[in-house]
Amino acid sequence: MNRPRIRGARIPRRPWAEGTSEMPFGIGWPELMIVLVIVLVLFGASRVPEVGKALGKGIREFKSSVESKAEAPAAAEDKTEAKSD
Repeated sequence: MNRPRIRGARIPRRPWAEGTSEMPFGIGWPELMIVLVIVLVLFGASRVPEVGKALGKGIREFKSSVESKAEAPAAAEDKTEAKSD
């Protein structure tokens, strides 16, 4: 499995995971499984769905607030243009 090195070629960070897609922040499947086991131990099997639901709700609220703030300046510009006409 020795490949010739090509100048400027990207060397995979984890050779055993070559050809697989990487997750954000460089977390691989083994690390993700460890995190999931820790969450399961900390919160218990009955509370994990509740925690996931609360986390998802928080992310949705954050996205909606960011989108509304992005739309607010555009709406303000439209109002100032209408007044100047």
